[in-house]
Amino acid sequence: MVIDIDLYTVLILIIPFIIYIIYDIMYIKNRKYIKYFFLTIFFIYFINLLNYTIFPIHINSSIATITQEEFTIFESLKNNTNLIPFNKLDKIDFILNIIMTIPLGVLLPCLVKKLNTKKILIIGLITGLGIEACQALLTFVQGFTFRNININDAIANFIGVYLGYKIFILFFKNVSDIYKHSTKKPPKVINLIINYLLELNPLFF
Repeated sequence: MVIDIDLYTVLILIIPFIIYIIYDIMYIKNRKYIKYFFLTIFFIYFINLLNYTIFPIHINSSIATITQEEFTIFESLKNNTNLIPFNKLDKIDFILNIIMTIPLGVLLPCLVKKLNTKKILIIGLITGLGIEACQALLTFVQGFTFRNININDAIANFIGVYLGYKIFILFFKNVSDIYKHSTKKPPKVINLIINYLLELNPLFF
């Protein structure tokens, strides 16, 4: 059996997302719809991140049987694991892993209150190591692995989250400054976004 990102998987993942929004609107009385706009973008990003890093997941696969005739699970894991930073570094793969988590660094300040550099560094570290840990654990679930568990990927993901965070601050600070010193009022949508971000993380600006 192969579990992949398809319509059914998305529907299962979207249920808690919808429940959260309904709870937030009905019981918390949150009417900041800009928040749900960013949440929706984050959900789409998260699905794609899972698709790229975790799925497909093979359960009771014939591939495992064939692979285990040559290697044990531990040998398969060992052969596909690199824990030495920058050892046999694939520059293109490293850059792609940075790019992969830049959107996360951009989106987090739009959703998390009182975010700062220290918190973003911790989140970046957890993200990078978390993805590789999940890939390692899947080796035992599947009985084999077709992914490389690589510390270089974790480092690249960490850098990507931090870069995304810095890009966010630089971009929105400049946008905010432009309208702050302008005689013209910003468009309503931009004004709503700026006010929402200012309320969420006022120290950014």
